[in-house]
Amino acid sequence: MGPPLGQAVEFISSVLSQRGPQAVPYEERNKWTIREHLSDLLKMFPNLTIKVSEYHTNDGRILHLIKAEGTIPIHYQAHKYNIPVVVWLPERYPLQAPIVYVCPTANMIIKAGHTYVDPSGLVRTSCIANWLHPSSDLSTACQEMAMLFGAEPPLYTKPPGYVPPPGQQQGPGSSSSNPYAGYASMQQQQQGMMQHVPPPGGLQQQQHNGGYPNHAAAQQQQPDPNLASHSLWGPAYAAATAAGSGVRPPDAAAAAAGVGYAARPPPPPALDPKQQQVEELKGSFQALAVRALGGRLQAGLEAFNRHAAEEMDGLLEVQRKLVARDRELQGMVSAIQQERAGTEGLVTQLGRQSAALEAWLNEHEWKADAVAAAAEASGQLDVNKVVVPADDLSRQALAAQAEDCAVEDVLLALEKGMLQGKLAPDVYMKQVRLLCRKQFLARALGLKVAAAQRQQPQPRSSGSSGAACMLTHGDTWSHR
Repeated sequence: MGPPLGQAVEFISSVLSQRGPQAVPYEERNKWTIREHLSDLLKMFPNLTIKVSEYHTNDGRILHLIKAEGTIPIHYQAHKYNIPVVVWLPERYPLQAPIVYVCPTANMIIKAGHTYVDPSGLVRTSCIANWLHPSSDLSTACQEMAMLFGAEPPLYTKPPGYVPPPGQQQGPGSSSSNPYAGYASMQQQQQGMMQHVPPPGGLQQQQHNGGYPNHAAAQQQQPDPNLASHSLWGPAYAAATAAGSGVRPPDAAAAAAGVGYAARPPPPPALDPKQQQVEELKGSFQALAVRALGGRLQAGLEAFNRHAAEEMDGLLEVQRKLVARDRELQGMVSAIQQERAGTEGLVTQLGRQSAALEAWLNEHEWKADAVAAAAEASGQLDVNKVVVPADDLSRQALAAQAEDCAVEDVLLALEKGMLQGKLAPDVYMKQVRLLCRKQFLARALGLKVAAAQRQQPQPRSSGSSGAACMLTHGDTWSHR
């Protein structure tokens, strides 16, 4: 059982983000795909473990590649078995198919003539042979491999005294060129996993010996090839027995009468040298044509993969821009909503103030009518009686406001006189200095009066029930 999925994903991320001489040689644009493929593989096959190891290429390079090693469960004849494998991710993955090997332990050998596994343990299934990114992935390849191995197991128990054929050293670590050399520790771990092992094809009735099927038992069911020279019934019987045709020896009467079996057919005639040369040329041409066609298909596939990758990068860039614009628009919408809320609050406040002002005007309208009637009766308007202060503070505020506005008018008149040449600049500066001092004192008094008015309840005007009006002082300053 491998480590937890979370730790494995963190390890994969750290390996893919590593820099320096120990960094993996995968392209940056493919690292996210590699991480996703390995995560899906570990979810489906938790017995696999992700590692980084040296891989010796055919051209003599040494690369640090990612591999997934462990066991893949298969089901054969109502029994569950674990097949040890190692999956290498080449430097051009996922554009290039993964390299998968079956790793027999010390007491196992690879089944000779297996459909999908060669004597070195290399796996060549349909998904791996027809690998096409982005439709192919590791999970699909391992699922297909488990299904095919369930139909035809690639391993069985090594018989006692087994000696591998010349040039075929099976098992991990037996050859320096074997890419899964050095799995001795994994061999010991796998020994306890193989409790039920499928028999090789054609030996359905063979008894299990606790591990992979015994090769010696399989050989006992095969006919002895020496029957051709020692059989009493001649070579035809031996050939028929070897072929499994179920032929039985003739009875005694047929033997006495000299009835036997037909002799072996003569060998086929030798081919003409010219015809043989033509056949060799045909084979060579066919091989070259297949190789050229395969090269063209591979080049076309690589060009398609590059185009698809570039298109995918372009789509991801467009997605990134759209996400950034979405965040910007969301911020603008939030700002507009806040501004709208502030404007609505200001409108509400101004509405309340407007209603209060209308109420005040309706309440004091009669005063304006009385002043207008008195002015009409007397023939002149007394401006001092138009605005009547409610208390002493209001009287002081009104006086300070009047003095401030009067000083402001005098300053404006002095400025016009100097600009028209009627007043000398030194005289202008002297008068402005004196007037500004008076204006400052008036405004200071107005601010003190306003502060005192805030601390007291609003006075009531005489003869009315409305609130007194608090004056502002100066051109640009007010009670705050």
